[in-house]
Amino acid sequence: MPNAKRFKWRKPKPMKDHPPAEQKDSERKKEPENPEISGRRIEIDFVNDLKKKHKTERDEDAAHANKQLRWTQIAAGLVFIYTAVMFWQACLTRQVARTTRDQLIASQRPWVGLDEENGLKTTPLMFDAKGNASLKYVLNAKNFGNYGAQSVFPTAKLLILQDISDLPNIEREFCNEYVSPGLGFALFPGDRARGTVESGGFVTPSQRITHAGSGNEFYAWLIACVSYSDQFNTPHHTVTEFRLGHAGTIEMIVFQPIPNTTVEGDWVAIHSYFLD
Repeated sequence: MPNAKRFKWRKPKPMKDHPPAEQKDSERKKEPENPEISGRRIEIDFVNDLKKKHKTERDEDAAHANKQLRWTQIAAGLVFIYTAVMFWQACLTRQVARTTRDQLIASQRPWVGLDEENGLKTTPLMFDAKGNASLKYVLNAKNFGNYGAQSVFPTAKLLILQDISDLPNIEREFCNEYVSPGLGFALFPGDRARGTVESGGFVTPSQRITHAGSGNEFYAWLIACVSYSDQFNTPHHTVTEFRLGHAGTIEMIVFQPIPNTTVEGDWVAIHSYFLD
């Protein structure tokens, strides 16, 4: 064919060799790293290791401190319990010793008071022309203990009053006036005959104990005090309270302190106790 082009065959050029992907990766790995980058990695790893080690040490220290604190608290609790027990035992021992001493003293000291059968005798309560109240009385003391008493001195104080709230203070002050060891006489156990004392009570209008709103109505009280001392010269007092009323009743006689009048009644024992 006249118009047909002719093609000349040429031998193809051989292809350049291309290594496979695995070979490229292995070759890439064999390439040396940058020393600066490698140093930074080592530094970071060292810091992280130090942080972990420090945290572990802190955790161990905290656990040890908590354990020590727990044992310290337990020890403190045991010490507190032991101290409380020892304090309680000391208090109990002291109380037992005090009780034993009091019992010993009580068993070896005299107990003197007014005779329960014939402790008090009086004349009627009288008011003179000036309104002064007076009476005479006889007190009979008795030794109820097992040991002799000395310096025994019974006495009494007459009170014309409207308010009895201050009686305890009046009784204590009155009894403390008689503490002289040279005053009075000896009284042996069961002895009552030598305990007789005669005297009188006297109250002026200014010595009356008044209370606002009570008007002109009064009561009469007689405070008896027996002072004495034991074989060791320790002073003691016994108080007995009497009020003017009617025998067999609890009612007090209410009266007006009119001059030149007499108030009849019975002195009823209300309360008796050992002051010391």
